[in-house]
This record gives sequence, structure tokens and C-alpha cells, in this order.
Amino acid sequence: MNENRLADYLDHMQQAAMDACAFVEGLVQEDSRQEKRTQQAVIMSLIILGEAATKVMDGYPGFVQAQTQVPWRNMRGMRNRIAHGDFDINLDVVWDTVQTALPELLKLLPAVRQQADKARLFSRNVWMDYPWIAKASTDAGCGAAPGVQSSMRNQPRYDARYLVATPLKRRIQPRKRLT
Repeated sequence: MNENRLADYLDHMQQAAMDACAFVEGLVQEDSRQEKRTQQAVIMSLIILGEAATKVMDGYPGFVQAQTQVPWRNMRGMRNRIAHGDFDINLDVVWDTVQTALPELLKLLPAVRQQADKARLFSRNVWMDYPWIAKASTDAGCGAAPGVQSSMRNQPRYDARYLVATPLKRRIQPRKRLT
């Protein structure tokens, strides 16, 4: 099944970051060192966050390149370090991450999620419903959905500001089924 899960992964990232921050809310660093349950909960949240970031990086590389303000590689790296560190987790780094990096990430994620929603709407509605837009954006270097083709005689009048396309011919040919 090839469905767009980008918004789900971003929601997982936001939930994991909020959980990690909530687990240490009201604690000082020395108290968090004494509470094993809190340590484990925060570490698990960081693993979930890093795993979701990895899924986004692997499945949506164009989106990741467009969202340079998000530390994708750092999240993946921290997840890998925690998961494969052989019990060598630096709790000071975990504390600093939860206190500084996660609040900054939580400020960025709503805008990133909004961009994901726009990308999903554009990819679902425009690429599939209006293949001549895919052709126009491919010509402009924007990339297109796989398998989408357009012919020269069906070139549209295209207004990129409103994502509106009007074919020059009245009769629109149905899409060919991909087998």
C-alpha cells in the first residue's frame, strides 16, 4: 500500500516531543537522575521521535530538503545512539535535549505539519486529477508523480498562484490505469 503517511509521522514526532517534555516537567536534573521510570519514559519518547524522523527522511526526501529548519539528521542520530549505544546513554545529553531542543522543535512542528498538509493536498488533488499540471511542474523542475504523462495538445492555461488549470480542449481524456 502506497499511502501518504507524512502527517502521521509528524504527529508521532509532536506527541513524542510533548510526552518527553511532560515527563520532566517540574523536575530538576538531579531528581530526574533518581527516577528510573522517568528516564526510561523520556528515552523511549526520544526513540519514537527519532524513528518517526527516520521514516520521514526515508519516505519523503523532497519534503525533508524543503524543511531545513528541522534537525532531521540529529533526531535520527540520537535515536540510533540510544537504540544501539549498548547501555552507554549520556543522561546529561538527554536532559539538555529535552530542555532545549525539544521545545524549539515543538515550536517548528505546527508550521511543518501545515506544509505537509499542503503537500498532501497538492499531491492528491493536483497530480492525480490534473496530470497536465504535473507535466507543467516537471517542465519547471518541480518533479511529478510517477507514471503521469501529458501530451502537447492538452496543454492548459495554468495559474500557479491558485493551482488552477483549465484545459484548452473541452473533452478531457480519462487517466490510463497503471498496471
